[in-house]
Order: sequence, then structure tokens, then C-alpha cells
Amino acid sequence: MSMGRYKVRDFFDVHLKNKIASVHRYIHRVAYDDQQPVKTHLFADVDDILAQALHDHYCITLIECPFKFNFDSLLNQFGWFCQFMYFNFSDTKIQFDILNKLREKDLSVQEINMLLEILVNDKEPYQFSLNKYQGKAKFALMKRQNMDEKGSVTPFIERDQHFRLLFAETLESLREQIQEEEFASDMAVDIDSHLLDLPVDEEVQMTEPDFSGPTKYEPSLYGYLRLNDYLNTEQQQMVINFLYDLFKDLFYKEISFKNFEAIFYQEQSTAVSLNVSKPSPNHLDAQKIHWLLRCLKDRIISASWDVVSKKIVVHNKKGDIIKSVYQLSEDKIPYNKRKHVATLLKPLLDQLPEYLPN
Repeated sequence: MSMGRYKVRDFFDVHLKNKIASVHRYIHRVAYDDQQPVKTHLFADVDDILAQALHDHYCITLIECPFKFNFDSLLNQFGWFCQFMYFNFSDTKIQFDILNKLREKDLSVQEINMLLEILVNDKEPYQFSLNKYQGKAKFALMKRQNMDEKGSVTPFIERDQHFRLLFAETLESLREQIQEEEFASDMAVDIDSHLLDLPVDEEVQMTEPDFSGPTKYEPSLYGYLRLNDYLNTEQQQMVINFLYDLFKDLFYKEISFKNFEAIFYQEQSTAVSLNVSKPSPNHLDAQKIHWLLRCLKDRIISASWDVVSKKIVVHNKKGDIIKSVYQLSEDKIPYNKRKHVATLLKPLLDQLPEYLPN
């Protein structure tokens, strides 16, 4: 008798008692962490079990889970869970519990790569080869083949894929952050103490810059982030407002708008110090900040990289200056990050002249 992908004879080596137990306990609801454990009784209605599991966000398996199910066991037995479980977490559980714990775990690049490799090899459960397992695990392949006859599994598949995607994206983000910090640590310099000790309420005195001297502009001649002279006063203010709003969540210490504005007009202005390990709604990291500055440099902001590095100082979570912000080449920045920066800049650039001479 044909069962679609598999045939009954494929499972002749599965003991009869395993087949009987697997059929009568078709679905297992697995309680995560603070959920109440539930047992699947013999002859229980599968439709009711699926409906209850979906509503209460119980993860489900087609074989009994042999482990306690919490964050530590999820990582320790990640391969098993990815092979046999449909993850059915709520969005709040994913964001405020699982992913937060993942970020706090201090995983190494090797550990992250191991988890990512598992996700690549097991993109969804019950996709292993027929002869990989025996007994209930093997018979679960036939059960998966016929799950749609027992009730709709589409919502479970969608939630499972949603979780795996978010989990993988978080791992990739952590790996990038670690690699950036390792690169920065090789080039680390001590933090300039006055950047951290500057009183919050200390205001700079704004004075007009001295434009005496060479009439032809060269970026290296000025010690501030000089805005393009072809921008009028309103457009220059628009640029400053935009960058202040973009960077304010990353300020190492709180800084007033007036002090921030000064780096565009005064050589004696105090540098703005950013900490890329802080959360930001725009998800900025060292590579994105480099690309953003590169897009603005020369066209909007007329300053050398040396001046940029002195006025906008980017730190990692250890407090080291990330010098790669001022040195990265285009081919080292992923396309998706460059595209994200272009999306962030679009509202500003749409309001500025399309062509601005240097």
C-alpha cells in the first residue's frame, strides 16, 4: 500500500508496539520553561490536541521529547529539536525571552557556526533520511506524511519557520558583532578620557568659523565636518537634525543638540562618541556607520577621513575605538547593509539638491 513518499513495507522493521504507541499518541505537546506540562492520552482526538497546542503556543513533536525543554536544553540539544520539533513560540516569547538570552549567552564564533550549520541542515523537522533512525523516530516519518489528514499543520509550519529565521538572523548578527570587535581589538587605542568625562550640561560657545586663508576648499584644511557650501542654511540644518536623530540612541554619554551641532561648524568642538553595542531602532553597526559617512562624505560633508575620525568616534562595547569605521572598503560591506543605509538616507537626500559640487 502506498503512503505517498513512503510505503508500508519501508517500516516493516519498526516493532509493532512502537507503531501502536505512535498511532495512539500521535502528537506530543512539549511545555517550554514556565508552561504547564500536558500529557497526551491514548485515543485522544488529534484535532483537539492541535487546536489547543496552537492556541496555547505549545511546541509539538511526533515522538516523545526525552529532554526537559528550556533555553539551556534548547541549545544543548539543538540538533534534536531542529529534527523533531515544530517550534510554536509566541512572538513575545521569542523576542523578550529566547533571543534576549541568546544575546546574553556570550557564544563564541565557533559555537554560533555550529548552531547555524544545524539550522542549514535541518530547515524543518522530519526531513531526515528513512534509514537514519529506527523505531518511533523512523515511524514518525510516516506520521508526518499523513499529518494533514489529522488536522491542519500549516500554522505550525509557519510559526516554526518564523522562529528558525529569527534565531538564525540573531546568530548571524552576533557573529558579525564578535568579528568586528575582534578586528577592532587588534587596532584598539585607549579612550580619550575627556570624551567620557564631559559634563552633560556643558555647552560650547558657538562662534563663526574663520574662513580667512585659502579660498579653494580642501577637506584637510578644516578641523570640523564642514557642510557643503552649496547647501543653504535650511538644508544644512536639515542634515544636522537628521544625523542627530539617527545617532542619539548610540551616544556614549548624553550630548546636547548644541554640542552635536558644533562639530559641523567649529574646530574646537568636542567629538561625538558613539557606542555601537547599544540598541538602536535603526540597527546601526560599525559597517553601516562607515557606509553612511561614506555616502555623505564629499557630497554633503566636506571633510577628510582623519577629521571624520576625530569628530565622530565609534566604540565597541569594551570601549575600544573601532578604527575600521574609517578604513573599510566597499567590498567588505554586505549588500544588504549598504541597501539599509540607502533606505535610511533616502528621506534626507530627496530633500537636497541632486547635484552638489565639491
